Amino acid sequence: MKYAILFGLSLSYAVVRYCVFGTVLTANLPCFVTNKAVAVASVLALLAAAFNTFRGRSEHQRSWFAFFKVSLLVHVLLSIFLLSLYDAGKLNLYGELFMLFGVIAVVLLMLKTLVKELTVRPQVLQVVSLGAIALHQFFLGCRGWLAWTEWPGHMPPISMLGFSATLVAMTFCIVGIGSKRE
Repeated sequence: MKYAILFGLSLSYAVVRYCVFGTVLTANLPCFVTNKAVAVASVLALLAAAFNTFRGRSEHQRSWFAFFKVSLLVHVLLSIFLLSLYDAGKLNLYGELFMLFGVIAVVLLMLKTLVKELTVRPQVLQVVSLGAIALHQFFLGCRGWLAWTEWPGHMPPISMLGFSATLVAMTFCIVGIGSKRE
């Protein structure tokens, strides 16, 4: 139920920002707008997982991380579909970098599953993965973050909200690593 609420709130935000106040057509709701909602819901789930790890609630952490993995898969698949509609030559430097860091983030998140004997501590891998996610979001939307007068409905971009949530999740992970050393 909590996952449905999180996704519902994320989708509502995306619809209001992009379709009601913005210029995105409702015809783009099934994939484009939904992908934005799935992306921010996945990052918020990752934040919830990091918070629960920090608080020592491993059962809650596992369930939020499972929701994150499913929503990440949906985001990746929708993104592949949406990007297949564009000419590869039309991506600028920011587009290339946001794609690069998105791929790096997914690979880092899958690394623990792909490589059985990993010599890197899982907590360090989490922080580096979150860094790649943050860079993915940064290059996706940073050029519009400071132009708040142009935000549809004066609602912050989803990439900015996701970036902020990722930085908070990174903080929980870093503080958690530091407290385990003491």
